[in-house]
Amino acid sequence: MTGTNPAKQGKGYGVLMRRHLTVADAASVPCYLETSKETNIPTYQSFGLEVTDEIRLPGGATLYAMCREAHAD
Repeated sequence: MTGTNPAKQGKGYGVLMRRHLTVADAASVPCYLETSKETNIPTYQSFGLEVTDEIRLPGGATLYAMCREAHAD
């Protein structure tokens, strides 16, 4: 699980996402993540992830499930 402190968001920590995707590509495995912030979706889409489901939690929160197919390295 990876998260970013809100005070650090937008500061270039996407390098962690690229690292995780590089490892996944080397193993030819798909990637999955969930975000509770709809505003994060375009950022994750820029890494090749797509929304596959919306999970509505009791109390009103929504999680957006996102997947990226396996890529051959």
